[in-house]
Amino acid sequence: MKYKKTKISLLLLIPVLIFGWILVFFVASGPIIADENLEAAIRAELNYERGEIRADQLVDIQELRIRGMEVESLEGIQHMTGLVSLDLRDNNIEDISYLSELTKLKNLNLRGNLIRDIEPISNLESLIELNIRDNYIQDISPLSSLYILRDLNLRNNQVSDIEALRDLENLRDRLYLEGNPITDFSPVLDYYDIINETDIDPGTFLESSTLLPIFSHIGGFYFSEFELE
Repeated sequence: MKYKKTKISLLLLIPVLIFGWILVFFVASGPIIADENLEAAIRAELNYERGEIRADQLVDIQELRIRGMEVESLEGIQHMTGLVSLDLRDNNIEDISYLSELTKLKNLNLRGNLIRDIEPISNLESLIELNIRDNYIQDISPLSSLYILRDLNLRNNQVSDIEALRDLENLRDRLYLEGNPITDFSPVLDYYDIINETDIDPGTFLESSTLLPIFSHIGGFYFSEFELE
């Protein structure tokens, strides 16, 4: 009698297990890349026309160039942790949060998108070259942690404060700031004249700067004469 009950219980359990397996399969599987244009570009890079793209297929890609393909979402790109160079110029991208995990990136081009918030870039401390021209960026404080950055294109945004650039001692290859409502260029004054390529006009630079005078001696009372510079 017990044998029959066990047999019946097992028979009843099998459909439940099968249903559970099917449910887990469909929940766990599915596309990991949300944007069809991004997926098309990645398929071309992988030379993989059909079949589901898996995360393990993406980790070894080091370079990706997707220009003018109307990409809107970067969901899925966070699996491409081996990326060293990424060109996403001239798309419709607003949210770049998925880039924060791509810590091996050295070259990043986000020119001509719809970006306002660049906070995720603060995590990309391997960046050497960054192009964020032609967006809607106001706050560039996340750039202050990019200490090895050598090339920065900020043209045509809404940046008014460039204090974040003050301590970027390696920013010497290129610095483009034209097309922003900047009135105080003092944060880059110390290294302006040794940047290889820049669009800052020297005359405008000095006239626009709101620098206060710097004296060779601190203020106070002195009882003997000295030369003040």
